[in-house]
Amino acid sequence: MSFATDMDRARLNYRLVQADQEVSRIGLSGEDVAALDAAYSRADACAMQIGTTAPKPLPGDTPTQFKRHLIETFSPHSPRYKDKKFETLPSNLLDWGMEEVFNDAVHAARTAPVQRGVLRQHKHKDEAGRTITTWTGDNLAWMQFFYTPGACGYIRRPE
Repeated sequence: MSFATDMDRARLNYRLVQADQEVSRIGLSGEDVAALDAAYSRADACAMQIGTTAPKPLPGDTPTQFKRHLIETFSPHSPRYKDKKFETLPSNLLDWGMEEVFNDAVHAARTAPVQRGVLRQHKHKDEAGRTITTWTGDNLAWMQFFYTPGACGYIRRPE
């Protein structure tokens, strides 16, 4: 009985998410929807490599507003742009600003010093859509589980 209710809840939750996505795109042209999707796709690729998730467009967001929101979200991950304010950036430079912040954030995540015993996962997609996972960090974080404890002993010689 509880399995059926869990399935019903999952189905209803899925329908609510679909309805929310449809409502958030009411009043947008096809070009605006395509621009929102392209910006989200690029932000998601960056977020996967940093280890977070990209925010979705808020209901009523235009592509310009959403790009500004993405730049504000990812700029703390970028060493060069973490203290910069992008509110005054002209709308024709938003694509450039997004790419600069995303590329800098990804580079910082890949080259950041890692603590001993920590591995950091980076995911990206290739041209065919396959997800490629790479790891940076301390090799002992995963190899230590395969080490055997050192043998200790002594030889008794007859006297």
